[in-house]
Amino acid sequence: MSFRVVRQDDNGVRTEMACFAARADAEAMAAAYEARAHKQMYWVEIANDDASSGSPTDEGAGTLGR
Repeated sequence: MSFRVVRQDDNGVRTEMACFAARADAEAMAAAYEARAHKQMYWVEIANDDASSGSPTDEGAGTLGR
């Protein structure tokens, strides 16, 4: 299983930024970007075919707010 960091900008455009084997690594990257206090939103989600909706999920425990 792998975990991806997803970014959503203020126009609603979602982009996969990176993919990690360890959730902790993905959470650390998302937290680092979120700490910059931009208008973008960052979260972690499982990177597999079942989680390809591009939206935060319960499995992506690192869901971060704006």
